[in-house]
Amino acid sequence: EIRRSEYAITQQEPSEADVPAGYQAPNRAHNLRTSFTENGIHLGPRVFSTDADWQLTLALDSASAATGVTVDGDRIEYRRETLLEWYVNDECGLEQGFTVLSPTGVKRDGVVLELAFGGDLLPRLVDAGAAVEFIAAGEPVLCSSDLRAADATGRVLPVHFELRDSQKADASGSLALVVDTSDTVYPLTVA
Repeated sequence: EIRRSEYAITQQEPSEADVPAGYQAPNRAHNLRTSFTENGIHLGPRVFSTDADWQLTLALDSASAATGVTVDGDRIEYRRETLLEWYVNDECGLEQGFTVLSPTGVKRDGVVLELAFGGDLLPRLVDAGAAVEFIAAGEPVLCSSDLRAADATGRVLPVHFELRDSQKADASGSLALVVDTSDTVYPLTVA
């Protein structure tokens, strides 16, 4: 119970590392600390300092304002107009997911969830977009893999990452999660 409680998400005040008030969670197994706000997440080494080796921000681009926030142990959810944005922090790492509640605003052939990123790490697509690594000095620091999507019937949907508007000079740009939603029954989950 003590070990599991180390991954719990708790409230946080603004910090010296320019992280706004919201929620935070350490991840000892992966040496991470995540700060969660309505506008996105801020990742860095578990012990934040102003001279941290790296930082990464991810924010759902064009997201409607959160209408509610729910925290339950190692899980946090932000309810938005047409989707639920959620995170689970445990020994396996930080899982980011989205539940698209309805096809409102969805293109006929697919869902595109765009994440604006910033910080010190550069993204690199792996395995034809099946995964993305965030690198510093040529070495991976973070990896997002095991991307999957399914509709309400449990049918697995094709999904991949795409890099858009990446500016290598300042390590900012957009990372898209692209889901083929032909004949999809909503809600659909992307994680």
